[in-house]
Amino acid sequence: MKFIHAADLHIDSPMRGLDNYDGAPVDLLRGASRKALIGLVDLALREKVDLVLLAGKGHEPTILYADHALPWDEAAVARELLAAMGFAGG
Repeated sequence: MKFIHAADLHIDSPMRGLDNYDGAPVDLLRGASRKALIGLVDLALREKVDLVLLAGKGHEPTILYADHALPWDEAAVARELLAAMGFAGG
């Protein structure tokens, strides 16, 4: 069996605090996790893998900060992105 394992992609994480750094490539960094998932799927298709395992924070409904919790559903974002790439299911 051939598989790919990826963890902690933090898809669409707001990366709080980036705006505080003058000249930081905010949009580039915030979009990097989606590009990573697209690249992972492309690699899986090229290599004809049997399984792609995305592990990490997909089961957590929020990102916890010291002063508040931010609603966040990484699994839903991954499903949305995969659907947009032509993959069905979940």
